[in-house]
Amino acid sequence: MSLRIVQDEQKILDAQAAIGVGKWVDVTDFSNIVLGIDTTDNANFTLYVVGAISDSTPDPTQPQSPTNRWYTIQAIDNDANIAYDGSQGISASGTDIHKLFRINVDGLKWITVYVGNYTAGKITAYIKAFD
Repeated sequence: MSLRIVQDEQKILDAQAAIGVGKWVDVTDFSNIVLGIDTTDNANFTLYVVGAISDSTPDPTQPQSPTNRWYTIQAIDNDANIAYDGSQGISASGTDIHKLFRINVDGLKWITVYVGNYTAGKITAYIKAFD
């Protein structure tokens, strides 16, 4: 029997109501995370899952460069088993969502989410890392 390593759930966005970056979490010791997204107030936005392999956290609000190395990561909807390409993100268009997503973080150092194309609502996001 193998032991499963699990990190406590962490809130990375707390009722975010603007474009912005969530809390960065070190996922060095993990291969997968579950991302939970809950929205209110007729949310309208695109949420990008962002990862990095660098020693320090990059800034996804700025263009990618040799000194600002961040990458969008695919998310798989646990309900419908739909893959959302990292560069397209997860969108809500005036309808609130309450969903779980699987994210492969194997080999990454950092993971977070970035809210873009924001016009309405509040976004709360949690992650739980495991191996």
